[in-house]
Amino acid sequence: MTMIAQYLSADPGRMAAVLAKRTSNLAKVYTTLRVLERCIEACEVLAEELGSEDLEDPLHGHINECIAACEQLTGACMRQSRFTLQYAELCAAACANLAGACEVAPARTALQCGHRCVDCIAIMRDDFARTISN
Repeated sequence: MTMIAQYLSADPGRMAAVLAKRTSNLAKVYTTLRVLERCIEACEVLAEELGSEDLEDPLHGHINECIAACEQLTGACMRQSRFTLQYAELCAAACANLAGACEVAPARTALQCGHRCVDCIAIMRDDFARTISN
């Protein structure tokens, strides 16, 4: 039996349930990717505001780590990598470090960047809780 024949002869109720689950998973992944993208954007704005005068400032290091970790997690989500959870842990740690540094940073955009980092941590915590409960 061909794949199309199997699809056409499948139970419509079961197919609807499968489709609903896939749609839900897609929505979750899209939401996660959007939050990560916003965090990266906020980090880049903060880095631009700080300029390149003092690259030895620890805040620059935290920004770079956060951007790299968010980009790695984005790639892992897109590839549906089996290591997504590990990337999420790294990303959460990098976001937490930057959020803490942003609280005391003198830059005008630091607080918004810190808030975006906290948003990333929250969505990863939610994703982790959903994964554990399944």
